[in-house]
Amino acid sequence: MSSIVAESQVKAVNEPFREHAGSVLRQLRTAISGLLTSIPLTKDAKTATELQRALGINSNLSWQIHRLLSASDPLTVGTHIPKKAAMKGFLTAAGKCGATRPLIQKVNEAIGAFEELVSQHAGNRMTFDSMMGALAESDTSALVDLQHRRAAFRAQSHLYGMQAKTHMSCFIAQPSAGDSSLIDMVLIRGMVELRQLRQDAVCVMSRRNVGWDDGAQHQPILSEPLDEREHHKGSDGPNLLIDFCSQPLPALRNVQDSDGYMVSELVNNTIGKQGAITSIVGEVMREADSRYRENNNDLLAVNAFIRKPFEVAVMDLLVREGTYGDELPIPRVKVVNDVEGRPWLPVETQAEFAFPDLKVAYLGKGAHVMSSPDVPRYPEMTQYAFDRLGWDGEKFDVFRCRITYPVMPSMLALQVDLPEKP
Repeated sequence: MSSIVAESQVKAVNEPFREHAGSVLRQLRTAISGLLTSIPLTKDAKTATELQRALGINSNLSWQIHRLLSASDPLTVGTHIPKKAAMKGFLTAAGKCGATRPLIQKVNEAIGAFEELVSQHAGNRMTFDSMMGALAESDTSALVDLQHRRAAFRAQSHLYGMQAKTHMSCFIAQPSAGDSSLIDMVLIRGMVELRQLRQDAVCVMSRRNVGWDDGAQHQPILSEPLDEREHHKGSDGPNLLIDFCSQPLPALRNVQDSDGYMVSELVNNTIGKQGAITSIVGEVMREADSRYRENNNDLLAVNAFIRKPFEVAVMDLLVREGTYGDELPIPRVKVVNDVEGRPWLPVETQAEFAFPDLKVAYLGKGAHVMSSPDVPRYPEMTQYAFDRLGWDGEKFDVFRCRITYPVMPSMLALQVDLPEKP
């Protein structure tokens, strides 16, 4: 009995610490990301080495900063936050490279919040690191799983003649202005640094359709381009977000396959590093789905398909506060085996991959928390969508799932249980 009491007491103590630490570390990450994005020399830095060269800082400090920015959940890197003196050196280097005083002050405030976190819960940094280590204890099975996925990425890159750095998908939902029992949805998705390794490799950039979770096929929901220039162009081609694609724009064509999916293919591309492209598509779907539970639909389910070798998959869901009730909706994530190519079937009926390191992280509210080293100009891209539609981005809660070396072929699914209609 005494051991049970002790365990429950420890859990009660750990939960406030976990929540406080997560909030403070997200604040610190957002502030540092905003600072680096504002500096021309560092805004496109993708690795710790590139960050080190741009700022002229030591390798250990650049590695710590990069780890904080790239982690899907900052709690997992809480033991690697630079010490106070190192942070001061980082800010000095950033200032010399052009960082503005307000942005430096914002990072200083986040550092102050971090120091207060350490003082309040641990008393000193050594104890704090021990506490964080217990929260983010490494899992041997997760490491082994990652090694196998990395090996699969390398083999499939060779076999399929292509590879890409990032698969990104972002879903933004709020109640529809036309019918408050439905939701309007923005879909932003694409690939970062896609390379063809052979000229004969067929690169499908996107494949889209709309269905319900009863497995039935339904009339596709009409979409409109998010980019006004694509809207006025009136083309049947992909709805590119022109300012966020590589230049010159990738040459794409739309083809409808036998299953009714609209497929966008890359054509006439240069192979290798010189031909690497980034293609981002943005669409708005009005009255796209039910806001409440119905007989044939009790989930908000957004999916992303992994059908190429990717180093990273980033999947974000942004939901306006109050859309699904007063409580914050916590999405769950599943990775479904798509080897049979039947994505229209309900997720619950399909075999899942068990990823030891799979989780959904809550990032906070607004476009400014969207920073990611995997997706260039991600906050700017998200803010573009908010500005284009006149939506208040600060009202949207942001959830992220990030998977390193996602399994191919598979379907990533984020799901939220729909509430009963009032």
